[in-house]
This record gives sequence, structure tokens and C-alpha cells, in this order.
Amino acid sequence: MNAYLNAYFSEKSTNGFLFENNIATAPCLSDSTELKTVKTGTTIVGVACNDCVVLGADTRATNGPIVADKDCEKIHRLSDNIFAAGAGTAADLDHVTSLIEGNLELQKLQMNRKPRVAHAVSMLSDHLYKYQGYIGAHLIVAGSDSTGNFVFQVSANGCIMQLPFTSMGSGSLCARSILEARYRDGLTESECVELVSDAIRAGIYNDLYSGSNVNILIIKNNYVKHFRHFDTKASERIYRQPKPISFPVGTTPIIAEKTEDLSSFVVEVSEVQIDENMD
Repeated sequence: MNAYLNAYFSEKSTNGFLFENNIATAPCLSDSTELKTVKTGTTIVGVACNDCVVLGADTRATNGPIVADKDCEKIHRLSDNIFAAGAGTAADLDHVTSLIEGNLELQKLQMNRKPRVAHAVSMLSDHLYKYQGYIGAHLIVAGSDSTGNFVFQVSANGCIMQLPFTSMGSGSLCARSILEARYRDGLTESECVELVSDAIRAGIYNDLYSGSNVNILIIKNNYVKHFRHFDTKASERIYRQPKPISFPVGTTPIIAEKTEDLSSFVVEVSEVQIDENMD
């Protein structure tokens, strides 16, 4: 701690940003103590089709090996026509999406039109890139505007990829196997919803950190449909422990019966009171 304070007070005072602030944190980094990490898990999916975009997510939030929330909302609103499904740290996702939502609302009031998906993705990328991945927010941004329907994958370090379908989270590999096997051009809305639901269900079945229910969001240019608990049987136990077997009275036959009188073995016990005044 003394080394930290000495390095801190030895820095020169300037009016601008001081890039030498890393001198103060160097003693902390030299310590052999490793920072504790907590495993989080999620399965989120985004698919774009001809006339809409579909987002899907599970509802299990984990704190290491513990299920912290069975009904966590992982699809966040950025605008009326733009939504983002998040994987990573729940607090970071809530704050980042709230920040972008406010900025997009200001842009909407200033320009008097719906914000475009590319602009929302650009805002997210600029914000996340400054922190170089230290904000645990991995997002699938999906939306519909005047230029078309879009699905973007935004990593925590600000990397952007525009894809026809994608998945993120600890169950992403399981979900991606379904997407790559069944995705094709020209999917209808109902086929796209079924594909996203099956992909999320694959993540729930094969990833311990994904579970509970399936939430689905359909985005079109003029309206949005949100289906909470679209599939509530995704985490239902298929094999349950059987109930104990009970037999009615008289099922087992009695081979022999003997009755004895035990009154002769009864011993009477009487209480004796002792006078405390006796010497």
C-alpha cells in the first residue's frame, strides 16, 4: 500500500489525461494474488429472414455453479425497432444497453426518425472498444429499419460482424450446430421462430449454465412481438424418481400366528419421596 501511495503522489499534476497512471497500479499487478473469476452462462441466438428478425435467449442466470435467477430477461430494448440479446455479466449488460438506449432516444428526437441498426451497433462498438473487453458484454444486436433486416454480433472488445445467423454464450456451440444444419435462404417467419427455439433448446439440453425457459422476440419494421416463456418445457425433467411402492393390507399371507399373555412380566415401580429435613 505504501508503494501504491508513493507512486500516486509522485505523479505530476496536469490538466489533461495522464497516461502515466499505470505507475500507481504497477505494485498491485506485481502481487502474486490472482483475481477471482466467476463462470457465467447463456445461450442467445439471432436469425434474419426475408421479412423479419428473430432473437432468442434462455432465462437462466448463474453465479458460478449456483443458479442465481431462473427467469432472467436477456433481451434488452435499444429502440422501438432495435433489440439486443446479451451474454456475459448481467450488470454490465444492463448498464451498457441502458446507455445506448438513451443515446438512441436522443438521436430519434433530434433527427425525427427511427434510428438505424448500424448506428446502434456503431455506438456499442465505440463504447466497448475503449475498455478492451473489461466490460463483460457480448451482444447480438438485431433490428429492422428502412434499409432492411440485420443481425450483428458485437464482442466485448468492440468487434462487429454482420451475419445472417449467429449464437453467443456458453451454449453457443450447441445452438450453432442446429443453425448451420437447418438454416437456408428464404425462411418464413414461423420457420425462423421454430429454428431459433430449437437452437436455444439445444443449448439448454447440452450446457449446464443454460436453462429454464425460452424467450422469443420477432422484430419487423412496423411492430414487435415478444413471447416470454415460449417454451417452458425445455428444462423439464424427463426421468423422474418413481414413487415408493405400497401394498394394501392383506397382500402378504400370514403363515403362523401366536398370542402370549405378558401380564406376568409386568413390574410395578413406585416413587419414594425423601424428606429433606432428615439428618
